[in-house]
Amino acid sequence: MSDFLKYLRGDPDRPFLTDKAKHESIRKKIVFPTHEPLWFYRNRGTCTPAEKAISIGYKSPENVRLMAELGIHMPDRSEFFKGLGLIRERSHIDRVIAYSKEVHKNGMLMSVYVGGTMFTDYFFKEVPEAVNWARKDMNGQPVTYGGYQLSRWFPCLNNPGYRAYTKKVLDVAVLEVEADEIFFDNQILRYEPRSCRCEHCVKHLRDMIKKKYTLEQCEERYGVAEYPDSVPPVFSQANAPWRLDRVSSPNIQDWIDHRVSTVIEFYKDMAEYVKSKKPATAVGMNIKGVHGHNRAFDHGVSHGDFADILDFSCIDGYKPGYFDGSISSEYRFYKSSHSTHISVVDENDTEVQAAEGQVLGYKKKIEGHGWLGDMGNNTVLNPTTQFIRSNLKLYHERPHVADIAVLRYEPAMNYNNAKTHEQIMAFEQTLFAEKLPWGIIYDKQRESISKYRIIALPEIQALSDKWLDSLDTFMRNGGSVIASGEAAGFNEWMRSRKPAHAMERWLGHAFQRLVLYLAESVSGKEQV
Repeated sequence: MSDFLKYLRGDPDRPFLTDKAKHESIRKKIVFPTHEPLWFYRNRGTCTPAEKAISIGYKSPENVRLMAELGIHMPDRSEFFKGLGLIRERSHIDRVIAYSKEVHKNGMLMSVYVGGTMFTDYFFKEVPEAVNWARKDMNGQPVTYGGYQLSRWFPCLNNPGYRAYTKKVLDVAVLEVEADEIFFDNQILRYEPRSCRCEHCVKHLRDMIKKKYTLEQCEERYGVAEYPDSVPPVFSQANAPWRLDRVSSPNIQDWIDHRVSTVIEFYKDMAEYVKSKKPATAVGMNIKGVHGHNRAFDHGVSHGDFADILDFSCIDGYKPGYFDGSISSEYRFYKSSHSTHISVVDENDTEVQAAEGQVLGYKKKIEGHGWLGDMGNNTVLNPTTQFIRSNLKLYHERPHVADIAVLRYEPAMNYNNAKTHEQIMAFEQTLFAEKLPWGIIYDKQRESISKYRIIALPEIQALSDKWLDSLDTFMRNGGSVIASGEAAGFNEWMRSRKPAHAMERWLGHAFQRLVLYLAESVSGKEQV
């Protein structure tokens, strides 16, 4: 354990301020950290007095002391690197280094932000070759940030030059700032047709195909026992990406898988580099939650494929709580965390935020660091947050009860842009509203489904023979399966099984488009 760190992150014995009046008095004086540097506010064209005051004020030694007195263990992530360049951001980084020393001196952990865009007006002056690192869209143009911040270009995650430069940034974060947590932002991909189509991405696509398929599989998939020189799909008004529902073309399927692999491989490369220098550092990426659209097709994000790879992610884009009598929640993200072992951090100030994060979320433990998904950045004292912080051990290493597992099989989710997502969201919403004990599983959990009573396949159109065999064993051992729509009507390549159907093995007849309950007893008699 580091000299400054008396308590690990999430340590249930760590004291925190419980005097309500004193807590509120201190809280009103604190300037809470921001991940946005002052130069960025100016460059963006905002730099309000409030933004300027926050950016300057949170780093003062007195402010750090107040955060520690309040009981904060890890302040919200601090600015560090945004993409202007290590030389031009150096004066700001030096102030972050001084701030980090104060944070550690007060017994707290340090979290820093690493941005994923390049600021063309200054970064290219510092690193001229970086102009060639830019993602190239379908028309060969650079892929820019949103909100008309057009001077911010996205780099290609497969570009070796960009990866090498990012490791220089990480050297500063680990060796100089001595960060205990590093958070990557904006490294997910953009909507079509803004996928990168540079030479590195085309090579990655072709190399991935060679790794995934044997020549025999290649013949079955593409028609020729030879690896294809695949090119990125060319979308158009006649073939618009937003009109695509079921993805049956192997070219587009492999393009989706290439995008997912790109994001995963970038993160693994960066995380392994950080941990080779400081194993106790937590490394996370902003992949956002489990939402009602095809995240793989849109952003190169497949939550199941990230399982046991990513340390943590954050809640971004919404504030959980009560609004007009309804509740806003990322409960799917938390449910998913128990399968993926990706802790969900942030947003625990209100009672709803604290309750959903601690009761629903998975607490990943990193040796020498502690439990992720803790209450270490909590700034509000109310009955719920006080109870949770007083009883953190109740939430550590406790298995969650889930009788029903909703299978979000990756080919079914990643090769369908509408119908599957529409149906599965409604099914999960029903389970949540009816207060049934349920969870989310992915392909990586196929060998461990015996702990559930029911596996649900709501419109899971694609299903492999391996999954069918596993479900067969599952039901023979007393488990049950719920299926609806066109569940298992296609194999993992989204090829139809017509005229037969996968579920004929249990039903004894052709599958009907109704909600079905399958329960096979040991004797082999079916109930429908």
